[in-house]
Amino acid sequence: MPKKIRYFDIQVAKIDRQKYAVVPLHEYEAFVRENRLRKAQRRPRPTKINANPEIAAFLASVLGTMPVDEIFFQCRIRFGEENAPSVKRIYAHWARLRRQAALNDEQAMTNRALFGGAFGPHASAVDKNPALAEFLATTLGTKHIDDVIAECQARFGAENVPSKSAIYRHWTKLRQRPTRTVTMENEHE
Repeated sequence: MPKKIRYFDIQVAKIDRQKYAVVPLHEYEAFVRENRLRKAQRRPRPTKINANPEIAAFLASVLGTMPVDEIFFQCRIRFGEENAPSVKRIYAHWARLRRQAALNDEQAMTNRALFGGAFGPHASAVDKNPALAEFLATTLGTKHIDDVIAECQARFGAENVPSKSAIYRHWTKLRQRPTRTVTMENEHE
């Protein structure tokens, strides 16, 4: 059974041609109080680790080197019993450090892929193998592409040599590099 909706007459006041709803002050105060309480409950409370950067630096330096119980006792000795985080907080802090490290690694990999890094997820097989890239840079243009592929297969193995089209794309990229730098230098002068 659908609920009945009650309609209220809302008082409206105009201030500088803007309409505002007129609400009793006690209702507005209750609304603000509830909002502040809700936000305070969602806001992460600062832990002893976050409040004291020395503890955070110590925990980051001993990450994975000692058992947690030993680290807990080291914290109690070094920072005092009232400032030492609990074992549970140490585990939580380490989990956060690991997540941040994983995100930073993923971000770095994404940046390399987006901004022309050689070892991103979409990098070509030539870019991933620096010896092959150097060999192709010296031999492409001096021989026919089929001869270059045969020489690459003999030198690096058939499974490590990319396709003919990938080698041709790499060759095109090599040929375009000098013209790009020259035009960019001329534009800045």
